[in-house]
Amino acid sequence: MTKTLIEKGVPAIPCQASSHTVMKKGKLERMDINAIKGFLDIGLVPTLYGVPAYDTEQKCSILSGDVIGPYLAVSLNAKKIIHGSDVDGVFSSDPKKDPKAKLIPMISYDNFNEVKKMLSGSTAVDVTGGMAKKIQELFSLTESGIESEIVNATKPGIIKRVLSGEKGLGTLIKWK
Repeated sequence: MTKTLIEKGVPAIPCQASSHTVMKKGKLERMDINAIKGFLDIGLVPTLYGVPAYDTEQKCSILSGDVIGPYLAVSLNAKKIIHGSDVDGVFSSDPKKDPKAKLIPMISYDNFNEVKKMLSGSTAVDVTGGMAKKIQELFSLTESGIESEIVNATKPGIIKRVLSGEKGLGTLIKWK
């Protein structure tokens, strides 16, 4: 990811999240974000990613990018998180397997429980919980006023458009 960002003219720098993070029972307990703030202050774009990390109880657990993003959003007072995927957003079922799958344009307080049920049978679950866990992490931010959007990062120009403030390009996740 960092290489691609640099190739596109973004001054990205990789950051190994596990070197400044402590987990407890599989949950992120604390992360020293001083270096990340410093990189941002000098105009660099830190790129963090999921890795195994020290855990005070389990000795080691997975620090997921789906957990890192929301933690940093709150810590850095972000207004929005953008997740890039290889599909157009969140669907009623797996769009790669079900031609009848429908894009869910927005997840809010009103439909969150219904969407969770749709995702509970996902076949694309990884060690970090897949799309259902990602939505749950992002939805937890909505009470803080932080919106999230899941878009298809493989489509040319989508990331630039969403960063420019265009909405409706994927699935928007917000409180109301």
